[in-house]
Amino acid sequence: MRLHSRLAAIAATAAICLNAAAQDTPAIIPLPAKIETSDGTLKLPQTIGYSVAEYPGDSIATVMQRFIPDFEKATGSKFTESDTGAMLTLSIDPAIGAEAYRLEVDSDGITIEASRPAGFFYALQTLRQLMPYEVSRSSASLPFVTIVDKPRFGWRGFMLDEGRHFFGKDEVKKVLDMMAAHKMNRFHWHLTEDQGWRIEIKQYPLLTQVGAKRKSKSLGWAQLEPDTLDYDGFYTQDDIREIVAYAKDRFIEIVPEIDIPGHTQAAVASYPEILACDPEKPHEVWRYQGVSTDVMNVSNPAAVKMSTDIIDELIPLFPFPYLHLGGDECPTDKWEQNSQCRAQLDSI
Repeated sequence: MRLHSRLAAIAATAAICLNAAAQDTPAIIPLPAKIETSDGTLKLPQTIGYSVAEYPGDSIATVMQRFIPDFEKATGSKFTESDTGAMLTLSIDPAIGAEAYRLEVDSDGITIEASRPAGFFYALQTLRQLMPYEVSRSSASLPFVTIVDKPRFGWRGFMLDEGRHFFGKDEVKKVLDMMAAHKMNRFHWHLTEDQGWRIEIKQYPLLTQVGAKRKSKSLGWAQLEPDTLDYDGFYTQDDIREIVAYAKDRFIEIVPEIDIPGHTQAAVASYPEILACDPEKPHEVWRYQGVSTDVMNVSNPAAVKMSTDIIDELIPLFPFPYLHLGGDECPTDKWEQNSQCRAQLDSI
């Protein structure tokens, strides 16, 4: 047999073996740290008894209550809390890491062990994925499996850019649901850009009255000119609180991105007398892709104060450790043409 024929035969054999192995292993995303399967399935009855370990604030019970409606909808089974003979048991093992869990399905039922609410939440996401994609409500079942899992990375993030395109609360919540299903825990929310300012700042209302609107839906790029359709959208602070709470229920922290000093043309158009390097010229929310040269005048004390005011207003809305201030792609063209900026540079 020629070499290439032998290699082809080996590759085909390996593919068959890998495919067989893949068929035996439940398709869990992300792949758990350890997963073992055994022959057999657990048929789910019409009524599933469950028990939840006590925890300060009853947060594990809250995690379970949020999980129940989706699982009932998928299986047709009804859940009822039970002190004895529960098919689904959530118990605490303090030796397990904060986001780790152990999940076992066997003939006796379903056992989940974790030390913190996040671990139970992620275990239930895995349990959801163990369900067949298509299931008859009269024969819903789970494979016998033992899963021991913990995240490889503490920061598991997803970024959504709404500066250039506004999606709205419902779509953002769908994104958060998809993140939670895949055990992601950081939502990087890009809320300001040259092409739009998407968050209400009460001290500076023109940021949304002007900066959230532009005269093009489709942005220009290269030979493509922008259209002339009015386009707008922003989140009120009440919207922000609602979305932050929704994310927190899914163990997701939100990292808001407020770009300064570059990527600020929408803000400059809103307050040119404060932010612009050339306030005497006209400014508009940008209608093109790319990197705008219309950046914040960092040598104007009023512009610096406005920036700190905005940050001070944002901090209570996002009760998490991080706030992203951009700092990238800031062309110096207008700084070089501005006497204040040149003087500040010379004084360094």
